[in-house]
Amino acid sequence: MGCAAAKPSRPSPAPSPVGCKLLEFKVRGSKPGREFSAEMCFERGDHRGGSVPAQLVTKQRLPTDWKMLSFYATKVVFEYHNDQGPEHNVHVHDPQGAGVKFLGQNIYPTAKPPGCEHNWGPEQHTFGAIQRGHLAWRSKYEMDIPTQDASASHFLEFQVYGSTPGRLFSAYLMLQDERGQTWTVSLLKEISLPVKPEVFCFDVSQVAFTYHNDEGPEFNIHVDTAQGVRLLNENILGSAVLIGNNWGPENGDNFRWRALRNDGTFAWRGKYEMTPRSTFKVMEAVQMPTYWQVDHTSLSKRVQETPETCDAIQELLNRTWESTVTRDRPKAEGADRAVKEFQVVQVLRNENPLLWTPYCRERERVRRRCEGKDLSGELKTGLCDAFRQTPGYASLKAEAREVYLFHGTRPSAANVICSSDFRLDFAGSHAGMMYGKGLYFAEASSKADEYASEDTDGIYQGLFCMLLCRVTLGDWIYCDAVKPDAEALVRGIQQGLHDSILGDREKARGTYREFIVFDNNQVYPEYIIIYKRLASRARVMAEAADAEEPTSNI
Repeated sequence: MGCAAAKPSRPSPAPSPVGCKLLEFKVRGSKPGREFSAEMCFERGDHRGGSVPAQLVTKQRLPTDWKMLSFYATKVVFEYHNDQGPEHNVHVHDPQGAGVKFLGQNIYPTAKPPGCEHNWGPEQHTFGAIQRGHLAWRSKYEMDIPTQDASASHFLEFQVYGSTPGRLFSAYLMLQDERGQTWTVSLLKEISLPVKPEVFCFDVSQVAFTYHNDEGPEFNIHVDTAQGVRLLNENILGSAVLIGNNWGPENGDNFRWRALRNDGTFAWRGKYEMTPRSTFKVMEAVQMPTYWQVDHTSLSKRVQETPETCDAIQELLNRTWESTVTRDRPKAEGADRAVKEFQVVQVLRNENPLLWTPYCRERERVRRRCEGKDLSGELKTGLCDAFRQTPGYASLKAEAREVYLFHGTRPSAANVICSSDFRLDFAGSHAGMMYGKGLYFAEASSKADEYASEDTDGIYQGLFCMLLCRVTLGDWIYCDAVKPDAEALVRGIQQGLHDSILGDREKARGTYREFIVFDNNQVYPEYIIIYKRLASRARVMAEAADAEEPTSNI
């Protein structure tokens, strides 16, 4: 599961990069102050699927003269995290044959621990074991990438396994630019290896340029068409598609695409994706929902929903309300900690192509992985007839087990999430992590409300907020244990055996079911629901009378 972007480090006084040139292009701004970003995406080509983004240029102001940017792959690094003795190893399968193939060439023979560049050889006691494919010590192992123009079915491919269950393994790609600045791209992050050889492979599937601050017809970004945008020596500039508009090579008469094809001109604010021929089918343009109003003038915007959809969402909140209270509801809300009824004040639809596109691609990957699997099981958010009539609900993909679920937050935080996505590194900061460090969602509005809070100032002061999100659950792990083994559950996700967790606290403790995913690309925050809490005297009295009602321990 791809989950970590590239992390740039400080430039070093290193000589010219040595390795395989991945990407090269010339770029400039027509006016000073043009802000530009560039990223590369590595697509998983094995059964686990997923993608890993690598940010190469972060919102940089371009000069008005041509600037050449080049990026090289210099090393592949394996890391074995938890050596527990002589019988607990990680093995690279068939190192003398398949080994670690970078563009078809086996680079495993160069493997060595960091710092051994000048005294590495047969006289070292670890040399022989590593050469035989045994990573027998808790350490990193670096492999040098040579200068090459080879072609192969995959950019990077290798087979690894653990000698005993539970071996934790990571794989990184080291990048460097023409100035010596380096990046570490986490391709695999502390996954638990199987005890039989498993193939892992990655492809360079996409390059994306973002133009942040278009200010009119004379404010453009230009790419040198003579140089092109060369990804592994293939010019991919002609495949450029502006996210949210879906114009590109298949629409040659479109004047926007002609400006790119003929002049290398990025004349509109937005994100432009480019793909090599080998991966075009995988990364083809994603269509925006037909009920959106998005256009090329905005990367992300919030749209006031229709009265009909607002009424449907009000009914959805009512239908999924339950009187059960758990200890996740802050005690500061009152001595009885009673769940309230809700009155919808406003519903905003989030139209953000930059989040929608990776969500749709991950949904498609999950759909392919789930072919032939039983995805039955009704959620309470699907039992409201009025909400089932909305255009959003009608477009759900049942074959990927795509559903709508609630996530409680506060109004100001909701806008940040809708602009820039959920943050997995924040997972568990508000409440516990009973099922691991993931993103938690509820099918009951009363459960999501336990995590909602009000803004203390601004236009939504005194109001509460829930997000109603599309969530691709795929093949879930069902867990009704009172004390779940979070490590084992998360391992099932990391190994690609399942896509999500259904934690059935309703069965275990009489409270609520929770749904957890571990990849933010499996979630699209589509609706911001701003609401008031209204005390219901009848319900408060009923709760007081029912002293035996169970309370969740989550």
